[in-house]
Amino acid sequence: MNPFLNPHKRSYLLPRGRKNLLEPPGPARRETGSFIRDYAHLVLQLAREDGASEVVFGGQVPKNVPTPIRYKVGAEWYDTAPFPPGYRRRILNELMKQAGVAKTPYPRQGIVVTQLAGTVHVWRLRISDPCGECIITAVNMQ
Repeated sequence: MNPFLNPHKRSYLLPRGRKNLLEPPGPARRETGSFIRDYAHLVLQLAREDGASEVVFGGQVPKNVPTPIRYKVGAEWYDTAPFPPGYRRRILNELMKQAGVAKTPYPRQGIVVTQLAGTVHVWRLRISDPCGECIITAVNMQ
Protein backbone atom coordinates (compact mmCIF):
# COMPACT_ATOMS: atom_id res chain seq x y z
CA MET A 1 0.00 0.00 0.00
CA ASN A 2 1.18 3.53 -0.80
CA PRO A 3 2.36 5.27 2.43
CA PHE A 4 0.89 8.60 1.19
CA LEU A 5 -2.67 7.29 1.13
CA ASN A 6 -4.94 6.56 4.05
CA PRO A 7 -7.61 4.08 2.89
CA HIS A 8 -10.01 5.30 5.62
CA LYS A 9 -10.04 8.93 4.45
CA ARG A 10 -10.41 10.72 1.15
CA SER A 11 -7.18 12.59 1.73
CA TYR A 12 -3.46 11.96 1.75
CA LEU A 13 -0.76 12.01 4.40
CA LEU A 14 2.60 13.64 3.81
CA PRO A 15 5.85 12.22 5.11
CA ARG A 16 7.40 14.13 7.98
CA GLY A 17 9.05 17.37 6.85
CA ARG A 18 7.17 17.63 3.54
CA LYS A 19 4.80 20.54 2.96
CA ASN A 20 3.21 19.41 -0.29
CA LEU A 21 3.33 16.58 -2.80
CA LEU A 22 5.04 18.73 -5.42
CA GLU A 23 8.06 19.33 -3.20
CA PRO A 24 10.91 17.01 -4.23
CA PRO A 25 12.17 14.58 -1.58
CA GLY A 26 15.38 15.58 0.14
CA PRO A 27 16.94 19.06 0.16
CA ALA A 28 15.61 21.44 -2.47
CA ARG A 29 17.96 21.98 -5.42
CA ARG A 30 18.03 25.74 -4.87
CA GLU A 31 19.64 25.17 -1.49
CA THR A 32 22.68 23.40 -2.89
CA GLY A 33 25.89 25.32 -3.43
CA SER A 34 26.28 24.09 -7.00
CA PHE A 35 23.04 25.75 -8.16
CA ILE A 36 23.95 29.04 -6.49
CA ARG A 37 27.50 28.92 -7.87
CA ASP A 38 26.25 28.11 -11.37
CA TYR A 39 23.73 30.95 -11.25
CA ALA A 40 26.35 33.48 -10.13
CA HIS A 41 28.78 32.31 -12.82
CA LEU A 42 26.03 32.46 -15.44
CA VAL A 43 25.30 36.10 -14.60
CA LEU A 44 29.00 36.96 -14.89
CA GLN A 45 29.47 34.98 -18.11
CA LEU A 46 26.45 36.59 -19.79
CA ALA A 47 27.71 40.02 -18.80
CA ARG A 48 31.15 39.18 -20.20
CA GLU A 49 29.63 37.93 -23.47
CA ASP A 50 27.90 41.32 -23.79
CA GLY A 51 31.26 43.04 -23.26
CA ALA A 52 30.59 44.25 -19.72
CA SER A 53 33.48 45.65 -17.73
CA GLU A 54 31.52 45.89 -14.47
CA VAL A 55 28.57 44.06 -12.88
CA VAL A 56 26.66 45.45 -9.90
CA PHE A 57 24.44 43.27 -7.73
CA GLY A 58 22.02 45.64 -5.97
CA GLY A 59 21.96 46.32 -2.27
CA GLN A 60 19.65 44.63 0.19
CA VAL A 61 15.96 44.90 -0.72
CA PRO A 62 12.72 43.93 1.12
CA LYS A 63 12.13 40.19 1.48
CA ASN A 64 9.76 39.62 -1.48
CA VAL A 65 11.43 42.02 -3.92
CA PRO A 66 13.92 40.78 -6.56
CA THR A 67 17.49 42.11 -6.28
CA PRO A 68 18.45 44.27 -9.28
CA ILE A 69 21.46 43.42 -11.43
CA ARG A 70 23.06 45.87 -13.83
CA TYR A 71 26.21 45.90 -15.87
CA LYS A 72 28.34 48.43 -17.71
CA VAL A 73 29.31 48.13 -21.37
CA GLY A 74 31.52 51.02 -22.45
CA ALA A 75 29.96 54.09 -20.84
CA GLU A 76 26.39 52.71 -20.79
CA TRP A 77 24.65 50.89 -17.93
CA TYR A 78 22.15 48.10 -18.65
CA ASP A 79 19.66 46.40 -16.35
CA THR A 80 19.33 42.66 -16.59
CA ALA A 81 16.95 40.11 -15.05
CA PRO A 82 17.07 40.45 -11.24
CA PHE A 83 17.84 37.77 -8.68
CA PRO A 84 14.71 35.97 -7.54
CA PRO A 85 13.56 37.15 -4.09
CA GLY A 86 15.56 35.61 -1.25
CA TYR A 87 18.65 34.65 -3.28
CA ARG A 88 20.86 37.71 -2.76
CA ARG A 89 22.50 36.56 0.47
CA ARG A 90 23.18 33.04 -0.87
CA ILE A 91 24.66 34.28 -4.14
CA LEU A 92 26.87 36.91 -2.51
CA ASN A 93 28.01 34.40 0.13
CA GLU A 94 29.01 31.99 -2.65
CA LEU A 95 30.92 34.69 -4.54
CA MET A 96 32.68 35.85 -1.35
CA LYS A 97 33.56 32.24 -0.54
CA GLN A 98 35.08 31.79 -4.01
CA ALA A 99 37.00 35.05 -3.57
CA GLY A 100 38.32 33.81 -0.20
CA VAL A 101 36.80 36.72 1.75
CA ALA A 102 33.71 35.11 3.29
CA LYS A 103 35.15 35.23 6.82
CA THR A 104 36.96 38.59 6.62
CA PRO A 105 35.62 41.87 8.03
CA TYR A 106 33.88 44.44 5.82
CA PRO A 107 34.72 46.06 3.45
CA ARG A 108 35.59 42.92 1.49
CA GLN A 109 37.65 42.61 -1.68
CA GLY A 110 38.77 39.54 -3.56
CA ILE A 111 39.20 37.80 -6.90
CA VAL A 112 36.58 35.51 -8.50
CA VAL A 113 37.57 33.28 -11.43
CA THR A 114 34.96 31.92 -13.86
CA GLN A 115 35.48 29.51 -16.71
CA LEU A 116 33.25 28.77 -19.68
CA ALA A 117 34.17 26.66 -22.71
CA GLY A 118 37.85 26.79 -21.81
CA THR A 119 37.95 30.58 -21.46
CA VAL A 120 38.97 31.86 -18.03
CA HIS A 121 37.69 35.22 -16.81
CA VAL A 122 38.97 37.02 -13.73
CA TRP A 123 36.78 39.41 -11.75
CA ARG A 124 37.53 41.70 -8.79
CA LEU A 125 34.79 41.62 -6.15
CA ARG A 126 34.14 44.57 -3.81
CA ILE A 127 31.41 44.84 -1.19
CA SER A 128 31.40 47.56 1.47
CA ASP A 129 28.89 46.07 3.93
CA PRO A 130 26.32 43.25 4.13
CA CYS A 131 23.50 45.51 2.89
CA GLY A 132 25.50 47.36 0.24
CA GLU A 133 25.95 46.81 -3.46
CA CYS A 134 28.38 44.16 -4.65
CA ILE A 135 30.57 45.58 -7.42
CA ILE A 136 32.37 43.09 -9.62
CA THR A 137 34.89 44.45 -12.12
CA ALA A 138 36.46 42.51 -15.01
CA VAL A 139 40.22 42.22 -14.53
CA ASN A 140 41.31 40.58 -17.78
CA MET A 141 39.24 42.43 -20.39
CA GLN A 142 40.24 41.50 -23.94
